[in-house]
Amino acid sequence: MSMWTLFTAKFQAYELCVKKDLLREQVFVLGRMGNAKQALAVIINKLGDIEEVIVLVLCVSVTCLLSAFSV
Repeated sequence: MSMWTLFTAKFQAYELCVKKDLLREQVFVLGRMGNAKQALAVIINKLGDIEEVIVLVLCVSVTCLLSAFSV
């Protein structure tokens, strides 16, 4: 499957989540798309869940560390 196909599928999933106002699902899809900044904005501005912000930041940090050390 090409990168373009994967991106298109994720974007379509994100649009569906927005249309149906599925906030946590939006955060998940945005994270999978690599858009942590927008995912954080959804959590802070729409969910108001500070604990989830902490979890997302930790997950992004761990992912960054793992990718930095992968060969």
